[in-house]
Amino acid sequence: MHPEVSVVIPTHNRLEVLAEVLQALEFQPGSGEQRAELLLALGEAQNRAGNTVRGRETFVLAAELARLLGRPALLARAALGFAGALVTPGSVDEDTVRWLEESLAVLEEDDSPLRAQVLARLAMELFYSDARERRLRLSEEAVALARRLGEKSTLAMVLNAQHYIIWDTGHLEERLGIAAEMVALAEEDRNRELALLGLHWRVADLLEQGDVLNADQAIAAHARLAEELRQPYHLFYSAAFRAMRALLAGRFVESEHLIEQMRAYGQRAQMEAEPELAYGGQMWVLCLARGRREELEKMWEHSGQLIQQAPLLQTWRILRAELVVALEREDEARRIYLPLAEKDFADLTPNLNLVVGAASLARLCVFLGDISHAPLLYQLLLPYAGRCLIIGPAIGCLGSVSLYLGLLATLLRRWEEAQQHFEAALRLNSQLGARPFVAQTQHEYAQMLLTRARAGDAEHAWRLSEQALVTARELGMEGLEEKIKAIQGRSQPSPGQVPDKSDQTASSLLAPSPQSPAPTFCYDDDYWTISYEGVIFHLKSVRGLRYIAHLLRNPHAEFHVLDLLSVGSDEDAEPMSEKRPVLSETALPSHLRATYKQRLEELQEELEEAREFHDTERVARIQEALDRAARQIATEMGLDRQDRKAAVRAERARVNVVKGIASALSKIAAHSPALELYLSKTLKTGLYCTYTPDPRLPVHWQF
Repeated sequence: MHPEVSVVIPTHNRLEVLAEVLQALEFQPGSGEQRAELLLALGEAQNRAGNTVRGRETFVLAAELARLLGRPALLARAALGFAGALVTPGSVDEDTVRWLEESLAVLEEDDSPLRAQVLARLAMELFYSDARERRLRLSEEAVALARRLGEKSTLAMVLNAQHYIIWDTGHLEERLGIAAEMVALAEEDRNRELALLGLHWRVADLLEQGDVLNADQAIAAHARLAEELRQPYHLFYSAAFRAMRALLAGRFVESEHLIEQMRAYGQRAQMEAEPELAYGGQMWVLCLARGRREELEKMWEHSGQLIQQAPLLQTWRILRAELVVALEREDEARRIYLPLAEKDFADLTPNLNLVVGAASLARLCVFLGDISHAPLLYQLLLPYAGRCLIIGPAIGCLGSVSLYLGLLATLLRRWEEAQQHFEAALRLNSQLGARPFVAQTQHEYAQMLLTRARAGDAEHAWRLSEQALVTARELGMEGLEEKIKAIQGRSQPSPGQVPDKSDQTASSLLAPSPQSPAPTFCYDDDYWTISYEGVIFHLKSVRGLRYIAHLLRNPHAEFHVLDLLSVGSDEDAEPMSEKRPVLSETALPSHLRATYKQRLEELQEELEEAREFHDTERVARIQEALDRAARQIATEMGLDRQDRKAAVRAERARVNVVKGIASALSKIAAHSPALELYLSKTLKTGLYCTYTPDPRLPVHWQF
């Protein structure tokens, strides 16, 4: 825009002012170029306000005027505005291609930022076409030109296009590098819109890599910038990322709210098919996770509409396969699967969606028992064994690819490979904090063990199914819960292997598998390194972790809360001389100690039962009874007569220790839901705390 024009347009009520100025210039002679500049500014303002339909109409007027004026640069800017920043999934906009091709033809061959941008945007628009070689060539030319120019914003824009062009199953490291460079360039140039595009790619790439910690940091940075700009397009993706993370963690009620919020932002942004495709993708994940038949039926109908909206997007045609399996429609499964299998899956589009498509086809393959084509799908997925399945640009995350490899290996009766893949899937899904996918993996793993039927497999399968059942009930995964119950008769070990379920404690069912490496709880330089069931993570030291470590070092030993404080931070601990009277063994007769101990244990058992049945009112009543018992014990120990201040300290210590352990468990749950579940069942807290693993299945912690 020319300097004199930018002065005329204030930021307040920008759309109205631009429209008024355009109307004033309409009949003034010699104002053609100025009118074109104003049209470009108006189109840009309309796009940013979310009125993209009107924006495209305005850019067409600007392009036609630029053509009449014979101004190639104005025509190119209008074509870029008409095209927008991103491609509509599963389609090629022929009007966009026509305007960009015309602009490229009239621009001079000399190096210029506009030429680089047009080259890059044309390459992006050809993504869903058959012109693979041409789009690669256009993108490479654009990047080389932008690097010669050395203009930060231009380079960031063409790198955005390059990332899109190589957005396939390979090039992960290259894509990560491009996204990082985009963010750095945008920050140096103080361009928040380009920074948001770079952060968007970074979220998708990091999730694919399984690096959820850095992905969450990128999501948070994206959300901050989106809130600053308040543009519907970026707010749409910010809500989409939050919904995706809620789905991945199993927070289904929260995810429903966020999915609707995302859809509303998308509608405000007038983004054509993209909001509905994203809405459909996330609802697809939610429906499959919950497994409610009526929701699955509705999703089946809705997915048919989405295919019509994006006819070139092969992913949706294949994703319907998962719905077919969930609904157990064998005829429909064959109709989807056989045309692709007959061509040895050669028709799968070679982009990032190939892995998601192949994984869904693996489900169909196993459902139909197609042993002949299973090796092809296995080899197709094997290079991505260490990665996560991503739907679109991080609209959804389906956990570890290794789960699907485990399913195929089971069908092929490659038992050792199947076990390795299921173990790898458990590790990665636990690392992601993906509780629904951990439970699904545990269930499929248990099925494999029952089919293999080696010594010890039934016991291992029983433990896995019980862990999965706990999660399924807690998260409301009704379909999975039904499947687990259906196989539990098969997985019930014989009495000689494991005691009956009525005699089996929760701690034995949730203990780490004997085949897993020894769990660790190691402290070093203000950080704890923790591993469990193959998942390794690091947590900054807090009081609760120190309490837990002390209890793990001393299984079955009881510790008064004041004793535990002495192993916590210095500020927690009371002077030993002041608290010894409270802990004196002689302060309470032995028969009373035994009575109170029995009562506390009974209340603790009742509390665990109430929590298992999600009876919140009963939990509150029992917790209150525990508090009363703790106060009574303190009184009986002579504190009412000897040291009332010490009684206050004991109660305060109990509250601090219980809260500290609860806080530490929530931090552990973010990295290993399985460990958090095991510890919540084996750690008993109150005035006295203890760690009580099942003696029949000892856990050998490494410190």
